[in-house]
Amino acid sequence: MTYPNRGSNMSWPPPGGGGQPYAPQHSQPPQQPPPAYHQAPPPQHQPPHQPPPVHQYPPQQPQQPVRPQPVPQLHPEPGYEEVPLRGGNVSTVHRVGDTVRRNAGPWTPSVHALLRHLEYVGFSGSPRALGIDEKKREVLSYLEGECGEYPLAEHWVTDEALVTVATMLRMFHDAQYGFQPPPGAVWRSFGPPPPDTEVICHHDAAPHNVIWRPDGTLALIDFDLASPGARIYDVAYAAWTWVPLFSDRDSQTLGWKRPNRPRRLRLFADAYGLIPRDRHRLVRTIRKRIVDHVEGIRRMAAAGDPAFVTIVQKGHLRRPMRDLRLLDYERNALEYTLR
Repeated sequence: MTYPNRGSNMSWPPPGGGGQPYAPQHSQPPQQPPPAYHQAPPPQHQPPHQPPPVHQYPPQQPQQPVRPQPVPQLHPEPGYEEVPLRGGNVSTVHRVGDTVRRNAGPWTPSVHALLRHLEYVGFSGSPRALGIDEKKREVLSYLEGECGEYPLAEHWVTDEALVTVATMLRMFHDAQYGFQPPPGAVWRSFGPPPPDTEVICHHDAAPHNVIWRPDGTLALIDFDLASPGARIYDVAYAAWTWVPLFSDRDSQTLGWKRPNRPRRLRLFADAYGLIPRDRHRLVRTIRKRIVDHVEGIRRMAAAGDPAFVTIVQKGHLRRPMRDLRLLDYERNALEYTLR
């Protein structure tokens, strides 16, 4: 479920929570600027001496809608070549001019409603939904940039990149204020919505679904698995795949060099601004998220979904099982660093 190239735009200090916000020291070479987001920080809704309640995130206020931007052609002129894009474990993806065409499904109207809301409120960290083409494929805006490809290049595994991803995820969640899914909304999820649903989770915010654009900004792509869930559930998956909470062998194979997992997990939690309740249960939630990931893929494969059958046949579930063993071994150190 990965394909290169789509978009975001943000750069404000990461929200605090459970510790001092991390202030990155940008040390990347000029040709690889650290990811930066150029949107202004959201307004402060509580006086400095009144922190938000420990059991909930600060209420968000509606953002001002942005001025409409030029819309790529839904039906480009004859002669545009369809260029297959690499990746795409669960979709066939092509670029056509300034657009991306990919398989649609029953969940597509719900996803497009979410993407249109994000565009309306000014969140620029996702592609624009443009409709359905004559071949019944969804049409999204194409965003130039570099997609995370393993093994990751050095600028993808820095602390600056980690903090920026956490900040982007928080902004994605906060931008959903006021979003109302369409009546009878269908989502492509591994199970029913959890009782603590707060937002629409991306559910797959790993490096292979992030675009590093030429101006140094980042974006989320591939919202096929988006569905209602809790903030911490999305944070758990992103932390698992960005810290990363992989074995040393797998980390090195995928581009990281023996990362300090406890320290980087704290950086991620601080940058997102996790409230104390969620910091306390983050490690447990990461473990649950990995188990749900494995069981969900197996369930979809058993139901005959060809994309997930392929994932199982290729042995892609062996690494998450190793990650579970690592998480159990390092649990005390990881939980201690989040206090």
